[in-house]
Amino acid sequence: MESGEYTKNGLRVSIDWLSFTVTAEHFSIADVIELLGFQLSDFSSLEHGGMGYKSALKLKGFPITIFYDGNENMGIHVTISGSAVSEAMRAFSESLLTPGPFGDYYEKPFDASFLSCWLSKIQSVGKISRLDLAIDDLGENYFSMDELVQIFESGSYVSKFRKWQNLVDRNLGSDQEKTGHTIYLGKRQSALFLRIYDKALEQKTDSLSWVRWELELKEDRAEKAVKQLIEKDNLGSVCMAILSNSLRLIELDNPNKSRCSINPLWQKFIDNVRPLSLYTALPEKTIARIENWVNRQVAPSLATLLFANDGDITFLTRFIDNGMIRLNKSHLDALDKYAPDWRSIYAESVLEKINDSTRDF
Repeated sequence: MESGEYTKNGLRVSIDWLSFTVTAEHFSIADVIELLGFQLSDFSSLEHGGMGYKSALKLKGFPITIFYDGNENMGIHVTISGSAVSEAMRAFSESLLTPGPFGDYYEKPFDASFLSCWLSKIQSVGKISRLDLAIDDLGENYFSMDELVQIFESGSYVSKFRKWQNLVDRNLGSDQEKTGHTIYLGKRQSALFLRIYDKALEQKTDSLSWVRWELELKEDRAEKAVKQLIEKDNLGSVCMAILSNSLRLIELDNPNKSRCSINPLWQKFIDNVRPLSLYTALPEKTIARIENWVNRQVAPSLATLLFANDGDITFLTRFIDNGMIRLNKSHLDALDKYAPDWRSIYAESVLEKINDSTRDF
């Protein structure tokens, strides 16, 4: 079963990576394997775990890995690379088959595609942590790598990415043969990252020109993209809409870039889709969020300092005194909602330590 589709303008769009964490209570390894449509015998145990988990299973013959046996509340983590997405979808679709007197049939009719159904099942039991969407320009019908370098060097683009990088790999021999070419937009650790590269060079094939565009989405951006895929059931339109919201190639025909006309070839490339923003406003600061952050990020450091101070916790008062003068409006709002009477409880001498410029009494 194919995990991708072709758009009307001849581009091939597919999922190149999917990772998610199953957080549903009482969900076992066997349940995760059944969810994916496989059997336990299809997997082999790895000697070591990874990503903070002590143990892992790998699908025989395909790069699908299930990480488990982690700390409390870590759940079960699954990674599926691009070359295994089709196999995962095939296994999932076959798991929905029910034998009958005239051959197999699907247990219930589906209005949506198997991709939409598959993603819905995954999202119902866990959280998507990473999603890579690939756009393949087979035959280099739109932009070559060298043309794209010229576009970015000339500034003929508008982008939400703050930086771009051109990386060319060559042999050390006298011929200096090019062995790889990639353009990066954004930072790899950010929630949205774009790489464009010469797929033909990577695959070491001379028979076909091939440029691949890959969108790497993480956490909330990945979650929101999957929801759009489920809702719209159209991989191509969602992928191109995300790309067009992040980048626009233009003609430099106006001093104000925002008023420049769109590059006609780019307009054909994105197939005139409307941009799709995956931006999610930061959640409101709450006492629960602060407590959770301290537990995850600060607790190990505090324990280290406790041992370093021979069990004496008075060092904490220095941190608290310093923190009082650094409280901002969001901290105070969180306090007001969680403990409305907190101001009347503490002495005026304590409250005076709070910076006058940030308090709103």
